[in-house]
Amino acid sequence: GFFMVCVGVVGFYVSHNLSVYLDVMYENQLLPVQWLNEARVQNRAGEAAVLELLHQGTGKEREQKLQAEVETFSKNAAQNLDSFQKTATAGRQQEVVQDLTRELGQYEEGRKKVLTLVAEGKRPEAYAYYTQSVVPHLDKANETLNKLAAASSKQAEEKATQGKAYAQTAAMLITGATLLLLLLSLAFGWKFASLIVVRLENVVKTLQGAADGDLTQQVKVTASDEIGREIRETGNLPD
Repeated sequence: GFFMVCVGVVGFYVSHNLSVYLDVMYENQLLPVQWLNEARVQNRAGEAAVLELLHQGTGKEREQKLQAEVETFSKNAAQNLDSFQKTATAGRQQEVVQDLTRELGQYEEGRKKVLTLVAEGKRPEAYAYYTQSVVPHLDKANETLNKLAAASSKQAEEKATQGKAYAQTAAMLITGATLLLLLLSLAFGWKFASLIVVRLENVVKTLQGAADGDLTQQVKVTASDEIGREIRETGNLPD
């Protein structure tokens, strides 16, 4: 029972550490990839809505809907980027995020100017300004998002490899501990059985001597357990 408890404690310790390791990897590597990819998707969706808004014949109701969608996409992208920024701990990574934030800020300013031109009915001017002066900021921001996502994915793969190695080491550790405890159990069992055999051999020797007529032999017993009491009683038979 004691040995099983030891194996259980080792197994629980290893499993707990592995669980914590996977949780940290999910929060620090996998979630950031998700946020970055979602920010890029929202940026592209906002770009598509702006381009549709720049087309002639959109209609007033559709224009209002597209403007609302553009604002929603922009807000969602900013939220995802903010979530990622909270996990950016490396100095270089923080610098990249700052550059990314600056590019997106310039894009937002240009986008607002485009919507103003659309509201004034200056679609050709708005389209030219958007494609020439605004889109480059968005393209650069999305390129940076791609690089950050790739870097986070690489880190996640490295952590996954380390986690796999840790799990394999843990499995070997548990197996080794189990075998060691099993060997110790067998060793203790063999030692205990040997002691019992020696004590029983002494009893047999005493009984054999009594059967041969030698009533002077006595069995020395110091143990107070059940076997010791039985041997003591047996040793007193010649008397």
